Amino acid sequence: VAVYPGNVLALHMSKPQGFRYKSGQYMFINCAAVSPFEWHPFSITSAPGDDYLSVHIRTLGDWTRSLRVKFSESCLPPTHGKSGLLRAECMQGDGSPR
Repeated sequence: VAVYPGNVLALHMSKPQGFRYKSGQYMFINCAAVSPFEWHPFSITSAPGDDYLSVHIRTLGDWTRSLRVKFSESCLPPTHGKSGLLRAECMQGDGSPR
């Protein structure tokens, strides 16, 4: 997790083995610590050939501000590469969940 100028939060996460996507696709992000039932779509900003997934989120509304606060509070190195704060669901090109 990194915060850039303009209040942009960058999230980098492990890419599941065999996971494929095309440039311009998006994924839904959920942070139960912020709201257990809200999922928000964000464009995937990493390249399809990268070995990680990333999204960049501008903190504009209540949910994104709360997300930034949660990550600021718990920015300790995750155990085994997983923080447990986020869940993601990626959509295939036809709009169905992957």
